[in-house]
Amino acid sequence: MSAMPSSKLAPVRRIVIGHDNNAHSTIKYDSQLMSEHLTMGVEVKTLWITDTFPANTNIVGDPTESHSGFMAPGSLIRVVDFPPQSQGATHRTVSLDYIILVKGSLVHWTDDGSTTTVNEGDVLVQQGTMHRWDNNTDEWARIVCIILPATEPVINGQKLGDDSHSIGLS
Repeated sequence: MSAMPSSKLAPVRRIVIGHDNNAHSTIKYDSQLMSEHLTMGVEVKTLWITDTFPANTNIVGDPTESHSGFMAPGSLIRVVDFPPQSQGATHRTVSLDYIILVKGSLVHWTDDGSTTTVNEGDVLVQQGTMHRWDNNTDEWARIVCIILPATEPVINGQKLGDDSHSIGLS
């Protein structure tokens, strides 16, 4: 089996603004981010993470350097690239996700069998649901995900917990 090609989309540049010791605004980080490769050829770039809500704006250092796992106790923002003609892994996270499709077109699948085509500029709000992303086109697609921790969905007394092991994010 051959390796999936790397994303052909523009690199992601992360610019983080904070304060210097004189309380002036300053650029703390300005760099292109490397991808972490997941299952199905999907590439993810974690831009920023917070470990509290409300967020602590006095963070020293880059919180993405010591983070592992799919979720964060505060907020998390990621860019995810999907290769052409790919089917994503079905999963659920206990989170509230705001997802903006910024390039291409994807099909969002839910476990009741529903599919929704999501196009550039569309925003999807996901509330701890079982789902997957499919790219049925010949072009790479990119989403930006803002992920917030949430309570477990409870349907008819049944708790619907995390089921994200199939994604392959360490």
